[in-house]
Amino acid sequence: MWKLCIIGYVAGKFPGYTTLNNLISSIWKCNAKLTMHDSGWLIYTFSSKNDKLVVLSGGLYLVFGRPMVLKSMPEYFDFAAIDMSRVPV
Repeated sequence: MWKLCIIGYVAGKFPGYTTLNNLISSIWKCNAKLTMHDSGWLIYTFSSKNDKLVVLSGGLYLVFGRPMVLKSMPEYFDFAAIDMSRVPV
């Protein structure tokens, strides 16, 4: 199951569940489901490996002008919020 998942977060103020869920149909145009972890991490589960790879290779995504950081779900992941305090440049 985790092999078809991407985890991520949006830098800065949380834009809201509806906005993040709308990315799937409006920008990514694929079949995926958004789940939010209690720690604040976003978990996007895709129906196919191809959809996941297309989203990951799609470049930088901005939500209200703030970067959305995405990465493949590793086999073992600690959902500690400390990782959300850094944004790649």
